[in-house]
Amino acid sequence: MSNASPAVSPAVAAILARFDRTSPDNLLVSLAAEILRLTRAHADLAARLQAVEQLQAIADRLLPDAPGAAVALPKTVVIDATQSMLDASGFYPLEFDKDGNPLRWTGPSKEFSLTFFIDRSAGGKFKLSFSRFAASVSASFMRCLLDGKPADIAVHDQRGGFELSGVLPPRGDSGATVLSFIVPGTSSLAQLGQSTDQRQLGLCFQRLTAQSSPAPEAPPAVRKTKRGE
Repeated sequence: MSNASPAVSPAVAAILARFDRTSPDNLLVSLAAEILRLTRAHADLAARLQAVEQLQAIADRLLPDAPGAAVALPKTVVIDATQSMLDASGFYPLEFDKDGNPLRWTGPSKEFSLTFFIDRSAGGKFKLSFSRFAASVSASFMRCLLDGKPADIAVHDQRGGFELSGVLPPRGDSGATVLSFIVPGTSSLAQLGQSTDQRQLGLCFQRLTAQSSPAPEAPPAVRKTKRGE
């Protein structure tokens, strides 16, 4: 009987090369790392698909009433937890904290999205405010997709929670802006021993603020002078 290893395709060999098979423990660790990589890739794809679906759903709103008419877009957008548009975008229903402030938990998936219209002719910026995560995770592992593409973000501690900020690149059309966020992990308050709430929760959303950048000033006209003036 032959003890030769079975032939494998180059694609399978490339996958096997990612695993450390020097010991059972090392193999288990490398398998866990591969599962984590695939989980993150799936979350990214799911968020991108959600962004595309939302853009398709609101495409009709982008058409002005008269052909050729310009679409006036707002310079500032504020979305807080009270807005019903969040119901179908990865958020749980509206709640209030002990002080009466509105809030919404994200979940049950790690992804949630916010869709809005804003003037991006000169670009802009956005800030996402949230009070906390349900799971014991680091805010530095938050990820963001802007119109379905990865976007750079910065996360800062602030009084009463966190603030995540990013840039809206300039865009010439009047289409919707879709921001999708992926939290590092979810948990339930029951798992944490804080209540009997079994829902899988991501972060506690407070508000999103987006602001257009001012249009650049036109350079002053240069007056041409004739010789002798």
